[in-house]
Amino acid sequence: MNEGAWRVRVPLRLPIAGGGSDLPWFVADHGGELLTGGLDAGVAVEIDSSSSNLEDDGDPFVARALDLLWRRRRPKHLRVTVRSDVRSGSGLGGSGALLVGLAALARFFEGEPFDRREIAKMASAAEFALSDGEAGVQDTWAASYGGLQSFELRSDGEVLRRSLPDDVELQHWLAERCVLIPTGVTRSAELELKSQRTRALQNRVMELRELKKLVAPARTALIARDLPAFAEVVETHNELKLLRSPLVGSMEAICARGRSVGAYAHKLVGAGGGGYILFVGEPDSIDAIARDDDNLAAGASIRMGTLRLEEPVECAR
Repeated sequence: MNEGAWRVRVPLRLPIAGGGSDLPWFVADHGGELLTGGLDAGVAVEIDSSSSNLEDDGDPFVARALDLLWRRRRPKHLRVTVRSDVRSGSGLGGSGALLVGLAALARFFEGEPFDRREIAKMASAAEFALSDGEAGVQDTWAASYGGLQSFELRSDGEVLRRSLPDDVELQHWLAERCVLIPTGVTRSAELELKSQRTRALQNRVMELRELKKLVAPARTALIARDLPAFAEVVETHNELKLLRSPLVGSMEAICARGRSVGAYAHKLVGAGGGGYILFVGEPDSIDAIARDDDNLAAGASIRMGTLRLEEPVECAR
């Protein structure tokens, strides 16, 4: 068993297309598809097995997660510290990234090899249990791999990762043409997921089918570097999103400012809907949106990045 203080940094995720089609009840009957991007913002998770402090930092979510993720006897003394680049409820998959970090470190302390697929599976199982079976796999799989990723979700629970050609170069191309702007609004993804089950199931299934269909044209547009076609997919996704997550507070003004400087498309991000707004456009327009003083008043913008989950590193003392 490894000992000491070790840290991982896990990327937050941008849901590009197909988000929602990973919900367990939908996947079981229809399968799902996802296209995700890693961000240059993330969650840092540190576990110190030499600490004599109380276990974790007082967060009951972390304590429950450790019970699910640690397969063998845990060290007597354990301290978990979590630092995130964004606020809770921002819609960028923070809880999934946290679980991926905890899973990676739990495997490391138990002497298991670093395996992104196994880490994603462990974190997904934990999130499923912690959400009472409501959460999908998008956040955990996207965080475990980072970068630009495409996943096929089979009805038997199998997750297949589909590679994109020149994914690193493509990610840089997309990073210049996308930006996330904070709205100052936070919502609970867990409450949103549960409320969706109470709505008309037939309408929700139709919506998720349409969201799933957007993955193929989004992939095709990205591979071809066809920005207008990609923007059209994002706009369609936003129209479907607005059916259940309407604009509130400052969102309308942020969207209007972005479109006024040339953004081709925008959409709300996250199951909670609206912690950030994604804009798609030419690099000059995206830079103008990121520098807008009114947008900066709500917080720093976020760009796509090359941040990936790395093997645990020893903490300097």
